[in-house]
Amino acid sequence: GAAGGPGVAKEAGNGSNDAGQAKPDFELPEEIVKMARSYFARADEASRRTNYDYAIALYMDGLKFTPDDVENGHRPLYETALRQKAAGKKKSGASAFARIKANVLQMAGKKREAFFDLERAMTATPDNHLDLAALAQIAQSLDWGKTAVFFAQRAMEAGQRSGKLTGTLCVQMADILEARGLYKEAMAALQEAERLDK
Repeated sequence: GAAGGPGVAKEAGNGSNDAGQAKPDFELPEEIVKMARSYFARADEASRRTNYDYAIALYMDGLKFTPDDVENGHRPLYETALRQKAAGKKKSGASAFARIKANVLQMAGKKREAFFDLERAMTATPDNHLDLAALAQIAQSLDWGKTAVFFAQRAMEAGQRSGKLTGTLCVQMADILEARGLYKEAMAALQEAERLDK
């Protein structure tokens, strides 16, 4: 896509610009992106050492700077949560409370806080399709396009794996995918909805 654009030019005055390969996905000051990336690098290392709680905390810290960074933030955080759950190292009791808290924060207009609260809770239950769908919807309302798509896709996959996918959820995820120009995926989600709600 045409990510970046003219808004990124304001960083050009910085002599040592290595943006040649790190295509700027965000129109954020370079220092902010570097700060986030340093958290993500430490998180990757902690995750490799199976220090899952610390890795998750570091990913969450980095995402506060670059909230729509799927490749360096949300995806590895989600994968770390899956590994932690597979290793039997996380109890999943907090997720119901976090979902309620996230709803309250959303109603109070604090969508960003709601998103991060729910994402932290999701790390205990990364296979909960309802949490993943809620993350997709909040990200969509915050205009974090890549994040919305990432969680919409995870919600569909988790719902299919658990056999708990509903037509309503498929339509909601299709709306997000369609809004982001992923028409084939949106159509597949709608066909799945049709199959589920004969």
